[in-house]
Amino acid sequence: MSRTRRWLVTIAGVALVAGLAGPPAAAAAPLDTGSAGAATGQASEGAADEPIQDPLPDPVQSGLGITVEEFAQFPKTEPV
Repeated sequence: MSRTRRWLVTIAGVALVAGLAGPPAAAAAPLDTGSAGAATGQASEGAADEPIQDPLPDPVQSGLGITVEEFAQFPKTEPV
């Protein structure tokens, strides 16, 4: 293994370990978007107890579709 490749592997390993060892607090707490705390990234204390106001966007009809037609049919079976 060349020295350059060895350094690249070492740096990639350190970056991976540092990323995995970091605190997952940002993903665990939802941000409060309705107050000044949202600008600082603070989580709302009561947000976990409140239901989501609009969980899904308004439905929109897709422009994609499929056409199904019969290709083959199994023969009728009779009970034994």
